[in-house]
Amino acid sequence: IDAAADRQTMTELYETYEQKMFGIANAILHNDWQAEDAVHEAFVRMVPYLSRCKDVNDEKTKILIVRVIKSAAIDIYRKNKRENTSLHIGCENIWMEAAGGCDDETQEQEIRRYGNEAKRNQKHQAFGDLLLL
Repeated sequence: IDAAADRQTMTELYETYEQKMFGIANAILHNDWQAEDAVHEAFVRMVPYLSRCKDVNDEKTKILIVRVIKSAAIDIYRKNKRENTSLHIGCENIWMEAAGGCDDETQEQEIRRYGNEAKRNQKHQAFGDLLLL
C-alpha cells in the first residue's frame, strides 16, 4: 500500500475488525488456521476498496467487510470440499473395488448425501451471519 492514508485506513480496519472477521471465517471453516488465512486473504482483497472506507465504523464499510470475509472463507471452504470430495471418492472407489464394487445407484446416493449436507451447512451459516450483525 503506497499512500499513507490508505495504510492508516488498513491499520484501523485491522484493529477494528480482525477478531470479528476471524469469528465469521471460523464459523464457516471450523478451522482456526484456515480462518486466519481467510482473514489475511480478505485484507488483501480489501486493498482496492480502501479509498471507499473513509470511516471504518460506517455501515457500508461493515457490509463490505462482511461480504469480503465471507467470500474469502467460502472460497477456502469450496476448495476444501473439492479436495475432500475427490479424496473421499478416491478412497471409496478403492474400498469398493476391494469389496467387489458397487452399483451406480449406491454411488448416486452417496453423492446426494454429501451435497445435501453441504446445503444444510450453508443454511446454518447464513442464519449465524445474521445473528452476528
